[in-house]
Amino acid sequence: MDLADIRQAIDGIDTTLLNSFVERMDIATEVAKSKIEMGKAVFDPARERSKLNNLASRAPERYEAQTITLF
Repeated sequence: MDLADIRQAIDGIDTTLLNSFVERMDIATEVAKSKIEMGKAVFDPARERSKLNNLASRAPERYEAQTITLF
């Protein structure tokens, strides 16, 4: 692949990531609304920590830190 092809591939991945991010944020908003209705705290530090650790452990070792930053 030449540089133009590589950049085009990255642009396509960026679009997919953005669409997935928006979808995730919309669902997270629904989770927050549900928690509020149930009288629960919206932010759960233990759950956040567990989620980040799980994601980092599933990422290739060379991208663990970037995975945590992303999420």
